[in-house]
Amino acid sequence: MRIVGIETEYGVSAPGSELGPEVLSELVIRALAPVVPDRVTVAAAKLGPEDLAANRVLWNGARAYVDHAHPEYSSPETASPSQLVAYDLAGDRLFADAAKAVTDATGVEVRVYRNTTDGKGSSYGRHENHLVSRDTGWQKIVDVMTGFLVARVPLVGAGRVGIGQRGERPGYQISQRADFLVTPIGLQTTHDRPILNTRDEPHADPRRWRRLHVITGDPAFNEVQTWLTVGSASLVLAATEAGAVVPVRWANPVLALQSFSHDTTMATTAETVDGRRLTCLDGMELYLEAVEAFVANAGEAWGDGTGQLLAAWRQLLDDLRSEPSATADRLDWVAKLRLLDGLRSRAACGWDDHRLAALDLLWADLERSPAHGLAARGASRRVVTDDQIDSATTEPPPDTRAWLRGTLVRRFPDDVASASWDDLLIRRRGGRLQHLPMPDPLGYSRASVPAAASCPDLDALISSLGR
Repeated sequence: MRIVGIETEYGVSAPGSELGPEVLSELVIRALAPVVPDRVTVAAAKLGPEDLAANRVLWNGARAYVDHAHPEYSSPETASPSQLVAYDLAGDRLFADAAKAVTDATGVEVRVYRNTTDGKGSSYGRHENHLVSRDTGWQKIVDVMTGFLVARVPLVGAGRVGIGQRGERPGYQISQRADFLVTPIGLQTTHDRPILNTRDEPHADPRRWRRLHVITGDPAFNEVQTWLTVGSASLVLAATEAGAVVPVRWANPVLALQSFSHDTTMATTAETVDGRRLTCLDGMELYLEAVEAFVANAGEAWGDGTGQLLAAWRQLLDDLRSEPSATADRLDWVAKLRLLDGLRSRAACGWDDHRLAALDLLWADLERSPAHGLAARGASRRVVTDDQIDSATTEPPPDTRAWLRGTLVRRFPDDVASASWDDLLIRRRGGRLQHLPMPDPLGYSRASVPAAASCPDLDALISSLGR
């Protein structure tokens, strides 16, 4: 099993209202339920600066908070890409419900968007998190993953009207994020954004793990796209740890990434340091072949659903080469392009027409997106069921430490003073506070702490853990 998670910063607005994004974000976070340490009733009054500190841990083990004037959902730790899809989409349902609660309480219509740019020069994050063995050399990760993150543009893009950070040139591109990535490697996530982020906060035993914080992707509504985005990266990392990948080294990674994004035909080539010219699909093919060989040589399926994921990745790549429009049932950027081209044809307009920008924004709307209609008509492939997504809004993953975190937050909200990824602060009898460190992401699962689901007394439960 590999531990994976996703952070999503949502766009938020209230057209016609004086409420700014900081206050709107705070209201949305405070409207989330269930939360710890207590439920907060949404107030119609404006919040003051002293109120802008919402940080919630949810029953499903996820965290929700305000980050740089955006409401953010960080999924719980999951042990497979398919499981992560359910918890990622659970975040959408929770935030859509929270926005509706704020609208009902304030009379101000609040809209929440699943995208990474406002089209006016701002970009916000959609971050994958992959736990990687500390034994794997950092330079090896840099070499392999930089090339992969550039090549995978067609796999992770959600589509965007406009070229350039402010959309100053008319057109349509594959990735919403590409034009905001301006350096190959670095620490920043809000400016001078890199292709490969060097942040190393494992929220786990740092002697064993590092966290690869990937900031290059877009949030997609399509379940297959998210599944393949996370699953392919996870498999490339596994093959990297085993020394089974020969990296693609682009001569100019930033230029290659942006050029690939700007060409929806995927025919653009970029130079590698060894003098080859490859398309993004050529680069992705090399990584897929390396992973296929790695899994075959391992003698057994690596992780949950690996064979199925590899077959889906191979089919998607083949379809992108032969008939890109056939991937509209798996990729947001292709499905969105089909809708936009239909509007362009009917209206006889160019890419600078404001109606196209409006449809682009509508696609990202959590409640009103045309992506929901496509899914309802069976035009989008599924990875999980609606019941699984519903369950993921309140039930934590059973096979990671998120299970104990979410279970205790649900069952003993008054006794959990605070919760973070790798630590719980528990109120013991007499009011004494005690830390419960959880450095192992695979520890404290349902199998290892079954009493947490039924023990009537938290103090006795903690004592049974030897604490």
